[in-house]
Amino acid sequence: MAAETAVRQLRGDQGLVHMVLHIAAVFATAASLAITAHGAGPVVGQGEECGGFRPDPPTCDTGLTCTVDPILPDLPGKCVPTRVVVGEGQECGGFRPNPPVCAEGLTCTVDPILPDLPGKCVPKRAVVGEGQECGGFRPDPPVCAAGLTCTVNPMIPDAPGKCVRQGPVSGKGGSCGGNSPNPAVCKTGLVCQPNPHRPYAPGKCIPSKRPYDRC
Repeated sequence: MAAETAVRQLRGDQGLVHMVLHIAAVFATAASLAITAHGAGPVVGQGEECGGFRPDPPTCDTGLTCTVDPILPDLPGKCVPTRVVVGEGQECGGFRPNPPVCAEGLTCTVDPILPDLPGKCVPKRAVVGEGQECGGFRPDPPVCAAGLTCTVNPMIPDAPGKCVRQGPVSGKGGSCGGNSPNPAVCKTGLVCQPNPHRPYAPGKCIPSKRPYDRC
């Protein structure tokens, strides 16, 4: 009889322990949720203030991005529509909030005279080999591969040129330039002085007097 009483008491104690643990778990979960709710800032809409270096800053709603001043990144920003990724030939960039960006493999070309206006998405510059067309006054012209240089007709500098192997490097007093394929270039610290009587003939490498002089 005493044994049965002891067993019942033990079971009762175990039930009480389980109940206490359950209540403690409930309170812990509620406290955790309260802390989480307190630690997250409010969700705000388009045009509203967001971010900033402060406790629990507001966050932008779905489909919006918080843009901040890159000069003062600790100050709050504004919620604007998330940038749209656009394809070839579509409008991109420009001096405006959150402009469209070009898809992978494309680059945004803008008018150098009016750089604040939107541009167009075009394929990234192709890298071409020896003998292929390069440069020229056109959007995103091809560029020459390593070890090659783009030579253009000095009479028509806006027209495309050709990729040729880089010319030999000349020292002081050496030959340079001239209207010829693969002309020699001056080494660092020298500039190519053209022949005043024969502008298409090679010139001579002389010491540079100004930091912006180049061959």
